[in-house]
Parts: sequence; C-alpha cells; structure tokens
Amino acid sequence: MEVEEMLQEVLRGSLKASRWPAARVVKIFVASTRNDLAEERRQLLEVIGPELQAEYEHKGLEVEFVDMHYGVGYDITLDGQLFADHLHEISECRRYSKGCFFICLVGDEYLPRPLPAKILSSDMVALKGAAKELSLPNAEELLSTWYIPKATEDGGEYYQLRRPKPDPEVSDEMAAEWTEIKESIENILVSGAKHLIEKAEQQQDTKTANILRHTFVHSAVEQQFSHATSISPSATKPAILAVVRDFENGPPSPADEPNSLQKANRALLKSFRDRIGATLPSENRLYLTAKWKSGGIDPESEEHELYLYRFRCSIKEHLRVMISKALDEDPDMKGRNKTIMEVFEEAACHLAMCREHLKDSNGRWTGTPELEHLKAALVGAANAGPTVRHAPILIHGPPGSGKSSLLSSVAQAAEEWFANDESTPQPHRQLLRVVRFCGNTPRSAYSLEVLRLLCQHLAILLHTEFLPKDASFDPLYLNTWFQSLVRRAETAAQTQPQWPPPLLLVLIDDLHGLQPTESDIVAALSWLPISLPPNVLLVATSALHPDALKLTPVQKEKLGAPDSLFTLSSSTPLKLRLLSFLDLIKNKNLGEPACNDEVEEGESMEKLTLACLHALEQLVCRPAVARLASLLSATQFGLTETEILELTMPTNRGEDDPLRLANANFTFSSLCSVRRTMSLLLKERVQSGRIVIGWRHQLISEVSSRRYLATPESQKALHAELAALFFQEDDDDEDDEEDGDDDEDGEEEKKEKKDQEEGDEEGKRKETPFQATAAPDVTYSTRHVEESWIHLLKADDADRLKKLTVCNFDFLLATVQTASISYLRCVLEHARCHHLDRHLELVYGAVRKSSDVLSRDPLQLASQIICWLRPVAEGSGDLVGAMIMSAMAWCDGYSEPLLVPLTSWLQPPLPLQIKGFQMPSPVRLMEATPSGQHIVIVSWASPNEPQLWSTPSGTLVHSFRPVHSGPIVCLSLCPVVQSTQDSESTSAANAPPSPPTSSLSSDAQYLITGSEDTSVMVWDLSTLRLKLRIMEHIAPVLCVTSALGNTVVASGGEDSRVILTSLVTGEVIMKIDHHRGPVTAVAVNSSDDVLVSGSSDSTICIWSLDDFTLLNTIQLQAPIARVCISPNSSFLLAATDQHRLCLRSLATGSQIHYLKGLKADVCSMSIAQDSQRAAVGSSDGRVYVFDMLGGCLSRTLSSHPAAPVTGVCPTAHDDFLLSAGGNKMSVWSFRPRDGLPNMGTPLGVFSAAARGGLGGVAADPENQNARTGKAAMAAQRPHDAPITCVDISRDGTMAVTGSVDCLVNVWSVRTTPEVHCTLEGHTAPVSVVAFAPSGLFAVSGSEDRTARVWGLTLGLLVSCFRGHGSTITSVAVMMDSRRVATSDRSGVLMVWAADSGALLLSLTGMVPGVTSPNPVPSAPGVTNVPKLQLAVTSDMRYAVSGSGDNSLRISRLTKEKEERDVTVSHSEEITCFVLTADSRHVITGSKDASLKVWQVAGGKLAQVLVGHSDHVTCVAVSIQPPPSLVPDPNRPPGLLPRGLTTNIPVAPAAIGEKVAPPEAPPPVLVVSGARDASLIVWDMATGADLRTLSGHLAFITCVAVAADGTIAVSGSEDKSVMVWDTRRGLPLSSLSMHAPILGLCMSTDAARIVLHLQDCAAVPVACLHNTPATYVKLPAYVQPAKEIEDLRPSAPKRPMRRLLKKEVSLDTYTWQKKYGHLTSSAMVAAVEERLKRRFSVSASMEEISKIPGSTIGSQICGPEQAALAQSQHFEHLQALWNKRSPPRRRQNPSLSKQNSCSSRRDSADPGEDDGMEEEDEEAAEAEEAEKNNKRQGIPTGPSDRVYV
Repeated sequence: MEVEEMLQEVLRGSLKASRWPAARVVKIFVASTRNDLAEERRQLLEVIGPELQAEYEHKGLEVEFVDMHYGVGYDITLDGQLFADHLHEISECRRYSKGCFFICLVGDEYLPRPLPAKILSSDMVALKGAAKELSLPNAEELLSTWYIPKATEDGGEYYQLRRPKPDPEVSDEMAAEWTEIKESIENILVSGAKHLIEKAEQQQDTKTANILRHTFVHSAVEQQFSHATSISPSATKPAILAVVRDFENGPPSPADEPNSLQKANRALLKSFRDRIGATLPSENRLYLTAKWKSGGIDPESEEHELYLYRFRCSIKEHLRVMISKALDEDPDMKGRNKTIMEVFEEAACHLAMCREHLKDSNGRWTGTPELEHLKAALVGAANAGPTVRHAPILIHGPPGSGKSSLLSSVAQAAEEWFANDESTPQPHRQLLRVVRFCGNTPRSAYSLEVLRLLCQHLAILLHTEFLPKDASFDPLYLNTWFQSLVRRAETAAQTQPQWPPPLLLVLIDDLHGLQPTESDIVAALSWLPISLPPNVLLVATSALHPDALKLTPVQKEKLGAPDSLFTLSSSTPLKLRLLSFLDLIKNKNLGEPACNDEVEEGESMEKLTLACLHALEQLVCRPAVARLASLLSATQFGLTETEILELTMPTNRGEDDPLRLANANFTFSSLCSVRRTMSLLLKERVQSGRIVIGWRHQLISEVSSRRYLATPESQKALHAELAALFFQEDDDDEDDEEDGDDDEDGEEEKKEKKDQEEGDEEGKRKETPFQATAAPDVTYSTRHVEESWIHLLKADDADRLKKLTVCNFDFLLATVQTASISYLRCVLEHARCHHLDRHLELVYGAVRKSSDVLSRDPLQLASQIICWLRPVAEGSGDLVGAMIMSAMAWCDGYSEPLLVPLTSWLQPPLPLQIKGFQMPSPVRLMEATPSGQHIVIVSWASPNEPQLWSTPSGTLVHSFRPVHSGPIVCLSLCPVVQSTQDSESTSAANAPPSPPTSSLSSDAQYLITGSEDTSVMVWDLSTLRLKLRIMEHIAPVLCVTSALGNTVVASGGEDSRVILTSLVTGEVIMKIDHHRGPVTAVAVNSSDDVLVSGSSDSTICIWSLDDFTLLNTIQLQAPIARVCISPNSSFLLAATDQHRLCLRSLATGSQIHYLKGLKADVCSMSIAQDSQRAAVGSSDGRVYVFDMLGGCLSRTLSSHPAAPVTGVCPTAHDDFLLSAGGNKMSVWSFRPRDGLPNMGTPLGVFSAAARGGLGGVAADPENQNARTGKAAMAAQRPHDAPITCVDISRDGTMAVTGSVDCLVNVWSVRTTPEVHCTLEGHTAPVSVVAFAPSGLFAVSGSEDRTARVWGLTLGLLVSCFRGHGSTITSVAVMMDSRRVATSDRSGVLMVWAADSGALLLSLTGMVPGVTSPNPVPSAPGVTNVPKLQLAVTSDMRYAVSGSGDNSLRISRLTKEKEERDVTVSHSEEITCFVLTADSRHVITGSKDASLKVWQVAGGKLAQVLVGHSDHVTCVAVSIQPPPSLVPDPNRPPGLLPRGLTTNIPVAPAAIGEKVAPPEAPPPVLVVSGARDASLIVWDMATGADLRTLSGHLAFITCVAVAADGTIAVSGSEDKSVMVWDTRRGLPLSSLSMHAPILGLCMSTDAARIVLHLQDCAAVPVACLHNTPATYVKLPAYVQPAKEIEDLRPSAPKRPMRRLLKKEVSLDTYTWQKKYGHLTSSAMVAAVEERLKRRFSVSASMEEISKIPGSTIGSQICGPEQAALAQSQHFEHLQALWNKRSPPRRRQNPSLSKQNSCSSRRDSADPGEDDGMEEEDEEAAEAEEAEKNNKRQGIPTGPSDRVYV
C-alpha cells in the first residue's frame, strides 16, 4: 500500500488501517546456555548494546538486548512455566523489533532441557505407557504429582506443570532441591519420548516424531531457535543471527567420552549446528574460532581478547546491515510535514487503543440496549433534514463501567450504521472518524492540546489549512477555530447537495480526565459545541456528571438534557477483568487459594482490586509486587521496559550475587514472567516510538498507590527516584564536582591546558552574534518532555524542576520541537499550579506572549526568550541568566540564516496581576509564608478556625484543629530562622541525596494565633499539630509575633499588657505593663533585639529584648492601629485611626514624613523587602503602594471591589505581593522594575547609561552646551520618548536615531550595540537623521526648523542650518560628504555646505509634500515616501523629491546648462520611490497598485511593473545584480528574463575616480511591498515578476534588499520582520518584534538590521546570523562635477578666503590631494591615523600638536596655541602648494570657535594684494572647470535657479 493511502486511512479513522504506531525499537533476544557463553553475553549487554544505542540515537531507535540468564543464580530451565514465558518474550521481540529480534549463541554445550509447561492429554497417556514399557522407576507417581490435568475451553484436556515448590528463585538450596526432582522428571520424559519417536519413525510418522523430538528431546536453546524461525517474517531473509563458536585444540573428542549420554548430547549438538546451517542463509550465520583454555573465555587473555574483538566487530556489522535493511524496507514517514505527521501519530495511537478496547470487550456490547440506543440517536441525527440540528451525546458512568469499550464499539459499528443503512438516500456515504482517549497520551492529557490536535485533524479531513497563517495556539483562537471548522463542515454539506457530504464522527473518551489550563475563556471545555449540523456527530464520555465538569451554564443545561445524557450504571467490564485475573492466579497456583479471604459477589471495585494485588503478592512476593506496582502507579503515562529494569535491576552487584525478587530486584527473566502474569491488569502501547507499560485502568493505579505509597513522603521519594532516572547526567556532574575537590592541583593544570587550547582556537572560531558557550547539559529526548518534569514536580523539588526542565532552554526547545508550543504552555501552566515562583512566571509570560509567533515559527524560541527575559536577567538570579546564555549559544551554533536580537526593547513579560482565585467565604485575616507558596487565612464563615491554603493551586491543604472558642483576631507566621537554614544546607551538602522536604516546613516554622477567648495558640507547621496554648491574657488578644529566633512569643491585648512567653517551656518570661490602653500592635526588628509596641493610647514604645528596658517612647496624635518595621531596621511605619501613615526613624524615633495619598481606613499593612516601599490594604478595596523615601503614592492596585483588603504580604525578594479582600485572593508582581518601560538595553552590556541613568546635560535651549554643541560624550542618554527616525552608516557599523525627546543618539552596532554618544541641541522633536557617506558626521532635522551637522568623533556640533520656515522633513548628504540637501514641510529644498553651514542653493516652487509623523530613512538604495521625501543621485546632479500627490519632481542641482525640472506622475498618489545605484533610474510606487521605472535624465518612462492588488507601500533595489535565480516551476516558460542567470558584479569606483557608466547596464533586482501583505521580486529591465513573497499577515511597511540582491528584509504591520531568499522566493527567517514596524535600515549584507517600531523609545538591533548575502563595500566618496566654491553664490568676497579653504575639511581625500606630496611619509601615516576618522578641526589641533617628532608640540601647551600653530602649519603647506609666501596674519587671532568645519573667520585688510591674487586664481580655476564640463558634455549657460 502506498504511504499516502496508509496516511489517509489512519486520518479517516479506519480501524482496518494497515499502518499503526510502530515502535522504534531494536529488541534482541539472546539465546544461549548459561555457563558456556557467559563472556559473549556480557559483551553484548555491556559493550555492543551501548555502542549501537549511541550510533542509532539520532534516528530515535532504542537498542535493547534481552539476556534471560543475567542476574539469575540458577538454571532458568528449571521452571517450565518460566521457559514458556521466555518463548512468549521471543514473540514480543519479533512483534516490535526492527532488523533483528533473535541471536542464537552456540558453543560446546547442548543441555539443559526445560520441562514442558503443558502436555497434551494424548501425549501424557503415551508417555506413561512408554515409561511402563521401559520400566522407569516412580514414573507414574512423578508425572501425576507434577502435572495436573486442566480442561480447555473447547472441552478438551491437557496437563499443566506445577510451579516448583519450593521456588528455586528463593535460594540456592531450594534450587538444588528442585534440580534433583526436575532431572528425574526429565529422564522419564526424554526416555519415553525417544521410545515413542522410534515407534513413530518405524511407522514413518515423521510429523509426530518431530513434535515429540522438539517438545521433549531438544535443548532449551534449540527450542528457542525453533520458535524464532517459526515466527520469522521471511524464510529467505530471517531477522535472526546465529553465532557458532569453536575451540582450537578443544576438549576430548566424542569418541573418548566415557558416558553414552554425553555422546548423545554431542550428536544432538552436531545435529543442531547442521540445522542452523541448513535453515539460515549465510549472511545470517557467523562462525568464530577461539583457542581453547580451561575455564572458558578469559577476557584478560591476549588470544581471547582478540577473539572478543572479532566477535564484537562481526556482531555489530551484521546487526547494522540487518537494521539498515529493515529501515529501508519499512521507512518511517518522517519526511512529511511535521504537523501532518504529528496528527497522524496521535490518531494512530488512539485508533490502536480503540482496537485494544474492542479486543478486550470481545463483542460484549454487540446487540445490547445501550448500543442500540446510541445507534438510534446517531442515525436519527444524521438522517434528519439539512436544517435540523442536534446536540452532542454524553455517556456518563462510574469508573470501570465500560465507557471506553462502548465508545470503541460505536466507532466500529458506525461504518455499518451509516455506510450500508438502507434508509439513507445515498448508501455509500464517506465516514470520517476522529477518536481520542483523554489522559492516555501526553498530548491528550490537556484540554488545550486536545483541542489543538482536534482542530488540525479536522482541518486536514475538511481539506482546509491545517496551520493557518494567523494560527495561534491560544485557547481563545483554538475555540474559535474549532467552531469555524464545524461550520465549514456544515457549509460543505449545504453547497454540494448532489453528493452525499462526508459524515464526521468525533468520539472523545473521559472528558473528566482532561487537565484544564489557565486561559481567558470561561471554562476549560467551553469549546464543546451544543448544536451540531446533521453531518457532524459528537459522542463523549465522562465519569462526572455534566454539572461537575468545567462547562458553561448553557453547556451544562444542554448536555444534561435527557436526549443528550446517557447513563451507564454498572461497573461490569472492569469487574469481569479483575475476576478473570483472580482465576488466572488460581490457575497459576494450580488449585491453591489465591488469597485468604473469598471474594464475595457484591464486592466493591476497590476491594476487588486489593484482592487481586494480594493474590499477586502470594504468587510472586510482596516486595517485588510492591516495587513494580508503586513504579507503575507513580508514572503518568507509563514506563518502558528499559526504564523499569534500570530502576529495579542494580548493576553494582557482584558476579556471584544473584538478583532476587524477595529483595525487590528484577531480572530480564523475572520481569518477563511477572509482566505476563499481570497482563490482564497492564496495558502496553506504543508512545513516541517506545513501548510503555502502565496500569490498564486508573482505578487500579489509585488503589495500588494507596496500598504501596501510603504517605506523602514515600510518594515524593519515589518520584525523586524516577526523576533521577531521566537526569543521571546531572547527578553524575554533581558527583564529579565533589570528587574534584580531592585533586584540585591536577584539575587546575588540566584547566590551564584546556584554556590554552581554547585560546589557540579563539581566532579560528567563526564570528557569531554572542560568542556564547553553553555549559554541557542533559540531552533531552521525547521521554524527558513527556515524563521527566512530572516526577520533579510531584517530588516537590522546585530547584531541579526549574533548573532541568521548565526554566531550562534546552528543555523548552525540545518540547517545542518534539511536541508544540501549546504543549509547552500546558506544561508550564501545570507547573504554575504547584509552584509560585518568579522564574517560572517569567518563562511562562514569555512563552504566552510569544505563543502566536511560535505557533507559526518554532525556531524563534531562542530569539523570543532573549527578547523577553534579557531585560530582567540581571535581577532574576543565575537561573534566567543561564537560560539566556543557552539561548545565545543555540543561536551561535545554528547553521542556517537566523534573525537574532542584539538589543532588548520589551517590558518584562509579567502582568501586574499574576493570578487570582476565589475563596469559599470572605477572608477576615491572611498571612503568607515567606515564599508565598502557602497562606493561612481566617474566614468570616469560620472565624475561630485557621486554614492552610496552597497559593499556586488555590486549594485547601489543612484546617488546624482544635479551634479557638472565640473569633481569631490576629495571626502571625514565623519564618524559619536563617541560621537554621544555613546549618541545614551545610549538613545537606555533606549528606547523601535524599528526597526534598516539604516546602511548608522549610518555609515557615510556626503559626501563632490570638483570639477573643484570651488564648494564644502555636502550631508546628512541620507536623501541622498544636504545639502550645498560652492562657496568660485576661482580655482578648489583639496582636502576636515571634522573637529571639522563634523561641519567644510576644502578644498584646486589650488588657494593655505585652506578654512574652517561651515557646520551649511555655513559661512567661516577662509581662510589660506600660501602656494605658489596649496594645494593638507588636513588631520585632530583623536583628531580634528590639520590640515595638503600639497602643490606642497614641504611644509607640520601643523595648530592648536583651533586658526588656524601655528605649524610647513616640507620642502620636491619634490611636495606633498598626505598626511595621522595615527589614533593614531603619524605618518604623505606624498607621493611626485618622487614616494617616507616619514614617519614623527606628533608631531615634524622629519623624521623617507622612505618606500622602491614602483615602480610606487601613485594614492591613506591610513593608517590602527593599525597605523602600509600603503596601497598605484599605477599606475601599484597594492596595496602596507607597514610596516611603519620597512619601508619595506610587501605585494603586484594584482587585477587591467593595470589600476591605484584610491582608497584604510581600514574598521573599519582593517577587510577589499577596492580597486578600472579600472572597478573592490576588497575587501581584511586586518587583520595582516590573511594568516599567524598557529603553533598549543592549544585550551583554549594562553601562550606567544603558541601565537607565539620566545623567548628562538636558536638551535645554538656554544651556550653553546645548547652544554651542559642546556636550560631553560621556553624557550618554537613552531615549525616553518614541523614536521618530533612524539611519545606518554605509559600512553598517554605526546607527543614528532621533526622538521626540529632542535628542540624537549615535549607536555603535558593529558588535554589541551601545550608545556611542548623545547629541543635544535641538529644541523640538527630531524629524529626520542621516549619515554622511564618509561616516564622519551625521545630519539631523527637527521641528525647530533647523538642521544640524554633528561630528561623530567628539559628538560636537559642526554647523547649524537656519533658513527653513517649517519643519524639516528630509535631509540627504551628497556623495562628496561636503553638501547637504534639506527639504521642509512647505516644499522648499535647500543645499548647504556641510562645514560652514553656508546656503549654496535654494529651490522654491515645489508642491508641499505630506510627511509621515515618523520619517525613517532607509538603507542605501531604499527610499520610502512619504517617510522620505528627498533623494540625491550619486553623481550629485539631480535631486528627486516627493510632492505628496501623484507626482514626483526631478530637479537639477548644477548651474551648467538650462534644463527645466521634470515631473513624473501616477494616476494616484505616489507612496514611495527609490533611486538605482547608478542613478540612471528612479522607481516609484503608487496607490494605483503599480510601480514605474523612470529615467532620471529627462524623466522618460522606461518600465511599468504591475502585479500588486493593493497600494504599493515600499520599494527597494539591489546595488549589484543578483546571482542566478532559481526558476519558478509554476511560471510559464519564457518569462524569466535573459541575463539573470549570470552574476555581473559592479566594481565600486575608487575615491575620486570618474568611471563612465556601461552602455548596457546589468539587470537590477527590485523588491516592492504593498498593502496586500505580499512582496514581489521584479526584473527592472523586462518588468517580469520573478517571485511573489507571501508570509506576512498585514500590509508591508518597509523593505530593504541586500547589496548583492540575494536576500530581502521586510517589515510589516503584523509586528514581524522576515528575511527572504529572492532567488527561490522562500522565507529564511523571521523575528516578531511585538510592535508594528515603521521602518528598517541595514548593512549591505543584512548582518545588522536597525528597526524603527511604533511608539517605542528603544532601538531594536537584529543580527542575521549566517547571512547568505555578500558584504559590498560602498564608496565613501564620489568626486563632484564642481567644487563647492564653484557652486557658491556670487557675493562680496570675504577677506582671508584662503584661510577658510584650509579649514573646509580634513578628510583623507583633501589631505592627500593638497598636502600629501609635501609631507614626509612618517608624518602622513601619523596624521592619517589620528585624523582619517575625524571631522572636527578641534580634534585635529590637539592631535597635530602631539605628533612625534613635530616641533609644534614642543613649543605650545594650550589648545588655543595649538589651534594657532595648526593654522600656521596649514598656511605654510598652502603656500608651498601655491608656490608663494605665506600671508601675513593678524596679531590677535580669534579663537572663539573651534568646531569641526567651523566658520572661523580671521579678517585681514581687504585692500591688500593677497585678495587680488586670490581672485585671479579663482578665475583661472573657473575657466579650467568650464573646459572640463565641455569635455564631459555638461551644458553651460544661464539658469533660472535662485541661488542665495
């Protein structure tokens, strides 16, 4: 059958499907004699098995060798029934194993023979007759004693061998005793059988002779071989391997044997060997020879060591061949879609369970009224009219009533009901069945995961998207998805009336077994429909009534109606199975009583199960049964045989020390026998490729757990043991750390050597985003994901649970890859129900917020973990830090393109309110343990009874008894003293590992309550029992606390006394009578040396606990209600009856201030652990959080409306705040930084500025530094307002951002992104920023109508452009890095000199453009309108500007020739445009859904690109032509343009070099995005759309293309960035930013991507790890056609013009052009090293004064003198250049302005001759330039431009 057909069979729910879950197991039964081949068997188990397991681990195969002799101290053939179990085990190996299932080892021994477990009645009669003929002594007596007649089901009879009594397994003496009996019986049977064989051969009855020979004469090994060959799948290619060993110079030959019996055995051995050769092909036989040595094979011998090596190699080679052939002949369907395979495997697993239920029920439900009733209901609903709807059917019954088997019977009979029913108009109706047995597999244990797989299964059956583009595994989305699929099935039936629509039958068993998860929906099962169309049927079962299920009220009403609810009353099926098991045990015991008590007819199911366990204990032994039963009861989904053996078969035993069941130790043999005996109580199924064993029914598991795991401690210990089974590597690492302390010196040497080797390899390591190295950790398998974390959870081992599973990145990654994000979410929510932990909440918050993203792209797990958790890693301990490092290491090791975030921009993933739950009645008092795991409450319903509740699960744990006789007024929890914890941890570190203790006893020590009955009670929380009752007060007790290390109880009451009582002796230590009113509050500081008491007499007394003396008295103006002491013992907070909170110093008692903002009475109060905040619960239902240092209200928490907040308690480290009010309990996130906006912290760098420091100079226009631009570089300030614009340098190493906060930040993004400098000066929000091509400066435009040029070396202002009349919307720095073009909102374009700020050109008359509020410049080759209105060609001759309508203007910037501006247009508004790299074309995109290609020179239309269905929003173009494109198979031939198959690189022009453009330019790749959420890759030359890139869920906002055109990067309104392969049209990687993306800019190879997010003050920087694009170095300078001086307007000459020219620019080009030949090479190198990256003349003055060997630096000392000396130095160089003397200078030079490219003007006498000579020189230069223009074809003439 084809793979597709098998897949469809299973997905359609066919019970006749040929493809079922296949175990990925290589289980090989090893048959050999016990003593002859012991060393070979050891090699198989200890060497070959582990090596093969390691080899096939990556394929998911489990390799297991089964050696029945291992650990057994006697011959296993002594027990005939045990040998029968071994034969059954061979069949099980054949059933599951791949490749080979049986290895037969044959040596020099033939015996022993087993006694047959069963003998036919006819054979027994014949054997007894033969014994009489042979006169065998005691034959009749022995056979009659040990073989008991039994009746068969068909009325026949057979004889069954009794179990050995005494059991040989018990001891060696008993084994020897039974051996004598067995040899006597064997002699009788063999002699009689041989006699009968002779008779049969004489009668030529070969068949009878062979049967007798096989049953009675053949040895155990030969019988096993015969059984294996009989069940082998193929006679020509059997899955059997035989190994025959011979000895050289072996023992004496058979002729020398003295015993005829030994000769006969030799003959039988030879016959057996000959039979092997005749039965098996040559490739299945292996012959080996070893030198004979007395004592057998000795592994220490050199000859035998060589033999064992050949043995191992030969066995492994043969097994490899056999396994490979099996995998090739029966390949797994792993190559298909992961989602389809996941649904297929889950469906196949549940269909296999359905078949098992049908097999077990054996047709019990056929023809019963229950099944007929269901048939009538389902057939009637299916045959109703197309508009008639019906409700689902719910089968309700107690455990064991047969619900599962009845549901399976419905699945089997449905095909007959609906396919062949004569009443249906279309008899051949297709039936689609979906079956789920809830709780039987990991993916069917949770409501969310069941719903997800149901949705995907139905989507496949209904031929719709099984994973929609907007798929999210959130409960609300899945709920909606399921309802839409039901509607789709109904719509399909209505739209195709001519064909019978398929009938969808959904069967769900055990709804009560689904574990709900926290979600936003009303109830966990709210997705169950209550109204179904005729072609959709749903049948579910539950042991709970609908009223007890997690359903909505409407669902409960519908499902509880008589037409929907079907009730089963009896528990007959399970009861029959248990009774059958008892009969089996009785049969095993052969008439002996199975238990002491007889089973009565009306016995309950629990008692019947206990009777079965008791009978099993008598048959096997109690320790073994208890051990195995407890393991099976503790597991969630079952254990594999290998796991059971690892737990019950110790390997650290001696060779002569057998494993006995009495010691609860199992062997392969005993486990095989016990499993077969318990087969009626156990179930085996294939789960995730493994064979797992578990109890058949949940009731058996519960009874077994109560019997063998009676105490919580024993349960936790067993779960801890099971957890250690999965995490042995972690335990081994801890042991290695302990052992390493003994030889630290040697370890240090090894470490130094290792560090040296790592250092040598450091340079060879490839560059990665983080250069992170993950510590070696556990290798997580599917079993870890499914089972391991449950045992850590139930073992109450929170630390290992977090470290190894739920807070371990490798575990999260394995869960997402092997299961799904929804399953991971279920795991985390399950863990949250048992532990309240900040780490867990952080991980859960990150996963929950990223579930939408990870549903579609699981590879983003590492990126999302980094994004969400990196901002809180510093304050969250090593666990989150290790998780981040593991995620970084995974990113570094990933080999495909991957988007990785380098900065963090997200807030912590914790919501303000973590969780909440309802209490049965309003809470009167509440106290929490330090960790917050438990709370103690006193409710108004039971005011005298304290109750212990679990905070994570919201369940009642314990009610403290006896109770007070009056209402409880106060309570206090005493935390465990720190010193006690330290001593316990120290002792625990030296002690052997033990099960973890209760979290309650390790968290809090005592509970103290005070009541109106004047008593104080103290409970010990380790035992939950009353420890002490204090009856010393004579009035109601109002307050209690503990002191002096929990040894003293301090209590205050209405009797105005403070009484201190010893907790050890119960005696009163001190009674303090000082107050003149009731004592309302007592508190003790953290040092346990000060006691504070507050009273209604308005006084607070501070007492010394050393001698109980009064230290201070504080008098307030109102009665004291409550008192709190800060944890650092610095502050005393008192609440009075006048709604006032007074903060005082504890040491002096002096008043600090009152906390302002409280608006109601104080009902509860507590101080945070940071001693800076106070949480106050008030009578208005709010929790007020105060900043105690500032005295103001910082936050208000509202969760208890119209109910007083009676308790507020912060947990340790201020992780959470617990509040109780009314009948609601709330848990809040209480860290100070939680909920605060993140300003973009770089990953790995936390400088003072990046951590949120706000130092530096404010952007104040009155500030002198702001006006002059001389802000210090150290003032690095992250943006605190949304970013408005961003740009990246041409080399991709720097980024610049502008913000609403008027700041401009320059970022270094080469390695770890960090703020390089903050530029302050603008007085209004920055609207646009841009880098100079040279990278020496940046330009920013602002709403203050100015543009500023910033030098990047020192972060100083170079020049300021003033002249615009409105907001500057665009800036563009020309390719010579000397001119800047700006445009404003009014449509004016101006060109400025970058160095001096002089206006060179002004173009007016432009149509005003519409500018986006957040303009974002793009990468080279990317221009988006209206985000960017202006672009200048690379030759600096044209400016292209948008006008905000349907036109685009191309303006000429030179004044060489009369040439009018050109306007190009679309039919609708132009939304974006881009210039090609050669500046020949401009590409425009419009709202008319088209793009047009225009020639820049002349504005001629060259191409129209049509393909989008909505507005074009962005366009980008490659710089170099793209590599060869992969042809689209769906595109008709001929559409791929010619020339795209050749990569024609364009070499960048050298600096200053003029390169003529090629006549036939190479093809250019264009990528455009539109509002249709797609991108199109175009060939600009032909207009062909090469690829359509679909993947975004919302419209595209920005796009950029790598310089070589291989990849494109797009941002969208769907909050994601995607990287595309433009050649194949496939997405390479994606990253969700969790905010709409407004723009992006990137380096030429996309290695660094800087993003602009909506309303975000952070700067997200992403790295494309393993980018396939090639880095292209863009030219940093292009020589202009005219010098700047030639473009300046004609105006009166300024004096000292030559001095201005000398300070125009100090870039490398100017230096080399003018002064390079006049300076020495050493000086040029030194100056270039210091000045080539500088744009500031101020820096140049200081650096030149420090040049080695320069005489300037030795003669000057200050910066002013350095500036003067530098100026003179440049004058000398200029004079040499012009071959004339230096000009005279003024005596008092002005040094008022030392900025880069500043306009420092030194005036001279305008009448001097120097000025005239300058004019002559300029006229000559102008004449020469005009000649050059003519040679280049540049027109000259008058112009109508307006030059200022």
